[in-house]
Amino acid sequence: MNTSIYQKNLKFYLLTLGLVFLAIVASSLWFSSYYQKTVLEDYKTSVNTILTQELNKKFDLVKAAAVSYANYSVLRKAIAFEDREVIAREIQPMHAEFAKWTDYKRYAFHFITADGRSLYKSYNEPSYGQDLTFHPMINEVIRTKLPTANMGVGGVGAVYRIIAIQPVFDVEDSTELVGFVAVSQGLRRLVKDIPTFGYEYSLFVADKTTEEESGNRTFSLDQRSYFKNSPLGSLTFQENQVTEETIIDIKEHLIYISPLLDAQKRPVAFHAVSLPKSEFHQRVWEQEKSLLLILFVLFSVVALLGALHVFRVKRDMVKPLTSITNNIRSIIETKDYKQKIQHNQDDEIGELTNYFNDLLDTTDHMVFSLSYLEQAVDKTLIVSKTDPFGNITYVNEKFCQISGYSQEELVGHSHSVVRHPDMPSSVFADIWKTIKNKQTWSGEITNLAKDGSTYYVNSHILPLLDYKNNIIGFFSIREDVTTMVNLRKQLEDSLVEIEKEKQVAEQANSAKSEFLSSMSHELRTPLNAIIGFSQLLEISDLTEPQLKRVKNIESSGQHLLDLINDILEFAKIDAGSLSLSIEKVAVYPIISEIFALSQSQAEQDGILLEIEDPKEMDYLIEADRVRLKQVCLNLLSNAIKYNRKNGKIFIRCEVAEKEQKKYWQFMVRDTGFGIPKQQINDLFEPFNRLGHEGSNIEGTGIGLSITKSLVEKMHGWIEVESEEGVGSTFSIFLPLIELREIRAEFNPQEYLNKEKNDETTAEQDSDAIRVHYIEDNPANMELMLDIVNTMQGVELKISPTAEDGIEQAPVFQPHIMFVDINLPGMDGDEALGYLKEQEVLKKMGTKFYALSANVMAQQVQKGMDAGFEKYLTKPINVKEIIELIEKVKN
Repeated sequence: MNTSIYQKNLKFYLLTLGLVFLAIVASSLWFSSYYQKTVLEDYKTSVNTILTQELNKKFDLVKAAAVSYANYSVLRKAIAFEDREVIAREIQPMHAEFAKWTDYKRYAFHFITADGRSLYKSYNEPSYGQDLTFHPMINEVIRTKLPTANMGVGGVGAVYRIIAIQPVFDVEDSTELVGFVAVSQGLRRLVKDIPTFGYEYSLFVADKTTEEESGNRTFSLDQRSYFKNSPLGSLTFQENQVTEETIIDIKEHLIYISPLLDAQKRPVAFHAVSLPKSEFHQRVWEQEKSLLLILFVLFSVVALLGALHVFRVKRDMVKPLTSITNNIRSIIETKDYKQKIQHNQDDEIGELTNYFNDLLDTTDHMVFSLSYLEQAVDKTLIVSKTDPFGNITYVNEKFCQISGYSQEELVGHSHSVVRHPDMPSSVFADIWKTIKNKQTWSGEITNLAKDGSTYYVNSHILPLLDYKNNIIGFFSIREDVTTMVNLRKQLEDSLVEIEKEKQVAEQANSAKSEFLSSMSHELRTPLNAIIGFSQLLEISDLTEPQLKRVKNIESSGQHLLDLINDILEFAKIDAGSLSLSIEKVAVYPIISEIFALSQSQAEQDGILLEIEDPKEMDYLIEADRVRLKQVCLNLLSNAIKYNRKNGKIFIRCEVAEKEQKKYWQFMVRDTGFGIPKQQINDLFEPFNRLGHEGSNIEGTGIGLSITKSLVEKMHGWIEVESEEGVGSTFSIFLPLIELREIRAEFNPQEYLNKEKNDETTAEQDSDAIRVHYIEDNPANMELMLDIVNTMQGVELKISPTAEDGIEQAPVFQPHIMFVDINLPGMDGDEALGYLKEQEVLKKMGTKFYALSANVMAQQVQKGMDAGFEKYLTKPINVKEIIELIEKVKN
């Protein structure tokens, strides 16, 4: 045993040492690559800096010379008069003096006329009168009249030189250009100075023959004498091989190449600065030496520490573990968990021995406890064991009781003896797949008892593994769930029946909603014409009898519309599609509004409306403002309709309390005929008018049903008190907010002032307003035409289809468009998208309003989602149409 541990540690040590060595080699290679990149980048930066510095030095000198000559008055006059003798006489001493100052002796001077002709050269090539405008630098300075400096072709032999050109202006008139002074110098000094930094400088120029033949020029070394010793003499490359500043590796040199570009950004020559590879590698080695020394020291330290560790392992671990192993072997063979391992070490091995002795105590107690646990499991759960092939090796008494088989009939057989024919084979395939993958399978299984009865078990099947993690059998624990499964099946059958009934009810409800929606649209279309034309007739010049008849027509039409609205409202509540917006609502403005709305109706029957002090109504409650107004108005309207002639109605608000929570109570008491006690419970049944069906009192019998539903949706309730022959009292209760919040957040007088301000309108403008109406119903077309005819300065265009409206709108350029939804062909929702995309309508700021008999909530929402400013419902409200047009005029 000690030899095995020692060998393992030795192998581990050698392996670790090898890995460290490989890591050091890999690190050195990586750092070598890194240092090469670093030295290469330093080389590039250094060369770029040196080349720029040397070129700038030469540019500064030639520019200084050019400026000096251009500002020398004698030369300025000589250039102006093209006096070559004066120029020749003056230039020589100046040339010598400049060479003396700068230590740069090889300057070339060229004097040029203002129109670009050669006037005088300092080098021996007759060129007087030669046209120089072909030269790009000459051409630039003639065009701009500004000094320029660059590297270009010039001087003796027309080779690349450092050139500076300075404009010369007249002595008398400093704005008059008389010529130019060009000063140039060759590159000999670069070839001389750059090697002092450890580099060699060369210039590569284009071969004109290759340029003319292919356009992809070949560049080779400049043939001037001071380049003849360049190590790059045999190097050539094509224009498309080097397009930007780069470093290339050729033969024994690294070469930094920087292009010289013309005005079209095309290279005309290349600077080349070379570094011998031997010098490059020497620089890299200088940086690598220290790293390699560090890595060597590191490797030596790791090797030494590893050797010491192996020695200590052999001394401190192997011998004690051998003793412990012999004691453990004895315990395993005897299964005597009470014996202890003896030791005398006060270290980790000694601590391990103590833990193992504690484990022996725990194991002894666990073995003792497991015998009791086995007995408890056998009495309550169904237990079995099998071999790796599924043959039963053990079953408990509970298994025999529920299956009806004896242990002799079960042991040695597979579980298929209790397999129910209704169980799909896929379940057992899944069981075998799971447990063979050494995982636990859990699920419900249907079994067949010996007497043919069915029983259900909730099973957990898990593999039994040996210490090598091999399957040696399977263990099953099952719980009898027969009673629970039978109950579940009964519930599932009941749920199926309930679901069928629910589907039938939903289909009926959907059919009802579709019918109401369709009927609403069909009824509203003719009502639109009836109410609209009656409203127009009211403002016409009619006799008193005619006006009375017209009002009767409008009143009857409005009553029919109210009936339709009530039926639709009831349908929404019944379908559960009505949504409320619960918020803080001030009571006083709503009571004032419904009181004003009901005053004229009450006066017709001589009924007196009495209301308590408005200050007592100064409450703030939680409700939907629109629905609260609807509920209160309905109660007040019923009190008027079912009252006596010359009767009274009393309105009161107060605070009530229920279950320690405060509520606002709105009470309407009338002096009508009252309601028999036996009929009070039928008040809120839909369409039940309690015997008033044949009377002259109009109604549908669903108003109170709607009121009750709305109040309950606002978390309140409604109460009724009535005495036959005396009268009735209806009260609603809604959640109340504390009065102290009311004083801080609500001022009834401010609210009333705001209501009045919102109703005021400005005077109409005289400019014509263009209204475009898309409608296919002739009666509605005629109604809109009559509405517009009552107004001044309004033009109307009518389109019978959406397609015609889309075509006519950009020509008519309307300020406002009313669009019907149901149209032949394209509907109004779809047409709106095309209308809003038209640029002319965008510039006009055209307003778009839906005008439709579709009034269901989802239909209105669909129209608003399409992008209409507002959704108007038919019958047309003439006042609303006029107000919208007037708003555009203002």
